[in-house]
Amino acid sequence: MENKKNKNEKPVIPVSFTKAIAMLFLGFFIWILMKISSQEIEFSFLFPEAKKIKVGWLLLFSFASGYIFSKLPLKLKL
Repeated sequence: MENKKNKNEKPVIPVSFTKAIAMLFLGFFIWILMKISSQEIEFSFLFPEAKKIKVGWLLLFSFASGYIFSKLPLKLKL
C-alpha cells in the first residue's frame, strides 16, 4: 500500500527553495536598480540652473506620474 502511495507522489521543489530563489532575484534586481539610480546626469541643456540630477529622482518621478495617470479616467473618442 505504501508503494502505491509513493508512486503517485511527484517530486516537488520545496517552497522554501522557491522563496529563496525569488528573494535572490529580487535582491539582485534591487541592487541593479540602486546602481542605476545612484548615477548622475547633466541637465544643463534642459534647465540652465540645474547642474546634475540623480537618476533615482527621475525614476521615482516617472513611476509616480505613470501611476497617477493610470488612475485618471481616460475618455477618448476615436
